[in-house]
Amino acid sequence: MSRVWKMNSDLDSLWTWAPFDPAEFAINCLFEDSFHRIIFSGNMLPDTGQVFRFWYGFLDNPGTFGWQLIQPPCYLKNIRRGILDSNNVSYYTGGIYPDYFSFGNSDVGFWRDSVGWHNFHNFGALQDEDGMDLDFTADGGMALIGTTKNYGPGVNNIFFVKVGPDYHYNETDYAHYTPVSSPEAADVKLCPNPSRGTFRIDLPDNIECRMDVFNLQGMHVASDRYYPGEAYTLRGLSNGVYLIKITSEHQSYNFRLILQQD
Repeated sequence: MSRVWKMNSDLDSLWTWAPFDPAEFAINCLFEDSFHRIIFSGNMLPDTGQVFRFWYGFLDNPGTFGWQLIQPPCYLKNIRRGILDSNNVSYYTGGIYPDYFSFGNSDVGFWRDSVGWHNFHNFGALQDEDGMDLDFTADGGMALIGTTKNYGPGVNNIFFVKVGPDYHYNETDYAHYTPVSSPEAADVKLCPNPSRGTFRIDLPDNIECRMDVFNLQGMHVASDRYYPGEAYTLRGLSNGVYLIKITSEHQSYNFRLILQQD
């Protein structure tokens, strides 16, 4: 169970507080608003179930419990990070099940609250996503960063989301900024991804390979020779997701490439 301590400048404890419910609580972030309330947020595992829930609330400065909000487990999974604006509105991110009723994949969750008045949005691709951190942007919107499993089985990659002041999200405009590992070998990588057309593939053998490119309908759209580590540019293809197959004398490797040209 998590616990909140307040200490003085000598790190002596002034007071401490812990949830009084018979459940498992984890406080992932704390901040103080302009009313000197201490906002806590994290997740809760009820003693009656196995699904973590969104959980947050506030303490008065002496450590007196104010209120808490615990959301149903079928939609909201956790809170990883929270921030506060100048109007004392708090913003959180974590994982969220918007439509699956606790079955299926999680999306990056975005939760906004002002003393109990709340709403949420979700942003994701096709596989399991989680929000890890968020910040305000110059246009009044929000930037969120998290993880996704959309680019290879068993692999967590970085997932970046930018939304405007209206919090609308274009599903085709997500970005993935870590090199994609081939499912066949973790040390084989394609980067950058998304690509504006030019990318590089690192392979264990420095020998000439064959490259084949397929669209998501399985149509063969391009082929060429490729030398590992060299920059290669795809030409004549529209933006979208493509499957890249590299074949050498000893092995073949597969990658999923997002083509995002200017």
